[in-house]
Amino acid sequence: MSLVDWRPIGAGLAPMGILRRSNINSTTDSCRPHSRHGFTLVELLVVIGIIALLISILMPALTRARQSAQAVSCSSNLRQIGLAFQMYAQSNKGSLPTCGYEYELSQNINLWPSLIHPYLNRSTGQEPGRDYMRCEVMIRGTADDPNHQLNTYGVNYCRVISYDMPDSYNNPDGTKPWWAAGTKKLIRLKADTFLAADAVGSVVYTPEVWSFDSDFDGNGVVDTNASLGWEAKYNRLDPRHPGKTANMLFGDGHVTAVPVAEWEKNINNIWNSGK
Repeated sequence: MSLVDWRPIGAGLAPMGILRRSNINSTTDSCRPHSRHGFTLVELLVVIGIIALLISILMPALTRARQSAQAVSCSSNLRQIGLAFQMYAQSNKGSLPTCGYEYELSQNINLWPSLIHPYLNRSTGQEPGRDYMRCEVMIRGTADDPNHQLNTYGVNYCRVISYDMPDSYNNPDGTKPWWAAGTKKLIRLKADTFLAADAVGSVVYTPEVWSFDSDFDGNGVVDTNASLGWEAKYNRLDPRHPGKTANMLFGDGHVTAVPVAEWEKNINNIWNSGK
């Protein structure tokens, strides 16, 4: 008998030696234990370190994106308020809404938000900027808004919007007091005079009347009237957006972000001084 037996496989012949060797290899492979792969502690630490690095890189970008989106939303709110001012003026012989009338003095009510509310087509709330269309950056319940009542937008008081009072409040010489000189007509506002802006409360005190006498942010430039007490910071203007800017609505209806430094210096007579 030869060393290799030939047996039929299909239509041909195959040497038995090869078959036996193949069977032996197969048996040996099936008995060999399978190796199990997994992460080592070092590898896990490397992966965790990479993830932490990516998060540290992405978080500032995500924060900037969120702040930018909030600023855009705030700007949109002011544009809608600007349109409401225009519609109010068209219905009231060109006049802007007032801060209040005589009967509001004892109630400390600022009337302008509720006067433009009907023009904003909202079924709930009474004051835009407080009950709805709030700036998301000013969070309810913070130190600036402890009672959840303050508006997030304030008008230029008293160089654009003030109290409309009867003649019984006139000065001895017959002139109106500065705080009740009457609200301006919209058509008389210059394009670079601010009408409303980001604020803590429904008014921004004009620095021409409440002159700056202290440096709130410590940059060497006076920017606040300290006599206003809790309202003092930037006379209620709130530069809450990136770059220390405040969104401002201007006389011609456009809205732009204004650095607080420009407002402090009354660039382009932004306060409407002397008017």
